[in-house]
Amino acid sequence: MLKLLGFVGMLLMLAVAMNMAAGLGAFVDIHSIVIVFGGAALFALAVGGSTQSAASALDNLGTGAVYFGWLGFLIGIAAIAQNLDTISDEGGLNVIKLGEAFSVGMLTVLYGYLTSWVALPVIKSLTQDD
Repeated sequence: MLKLLGFVGMLLMLAVAMNMAAGLGAFVDIHSIVIVFGGAALFALAVGGSTQSAASALDNLGTGAVYFGWLGFLIGIAAIAQNLDTISDEGGLNVIKLGEAFSVGMLTVLYGYLTSWVALPVIKSLTQDD
């Protein structure tokens, strides 16, 4: 019971921090979610196959989430660099559009680490026998 309470408390703390920083809506991007979770699941399959244990599968999923978080960030940065002309106004860089584009790229890294360092360790802990 205390493990579950701790997990819910962590999620609430993160939600409050995100809401205070920029509002919860700023931290939701479907493309970033698909890149991280889809890539992590495929990574876990590619590395472990169907013979891996549940604990090993969760470890591989966490590793894949971080890898694909950083890959999503690099793809986002490359896309920003390629499209700098579309985020500029009258010869000057539109900092607001640049910030919006950069924040989406950063979300993949956030999702990867939240998955690997927060969600999966708690899931593993909750599913273990005490």
